[in-house]
Amino acid sequence: MCLNVPPADDAYGIKCTQAKQYLETENVKALADTQLQENYDANQMQRAVLVAALCVRQSAVWRPSMSQVLAYILSAINSLLKFMQ
Repeated sequence: MCLNVPPADDAYGIKCTQAKQYLETENVKALADTQLQENYDANQMQRAVLVAALCVRQSAVWRPSMSQVLAYILSAINSLLKFMQ
């Protein structure tokens, strides 16, 4: 996930905490890298953020397996390809 969050000493913990705040307020736009200049599909970004959020859950029991993550990604790609046809 491309975060618009500055690096820090404890980058993982801080980025996850900041990202969680944006997720709770559904402010996905704030999570997007500013270099994208809003040139992205908002629905695709929301899906990517959701998958990323699932992957960083504190309890490993609640995290998706890599095969589930891959299935989410492939599903998004297939949806995009169908839309483009």
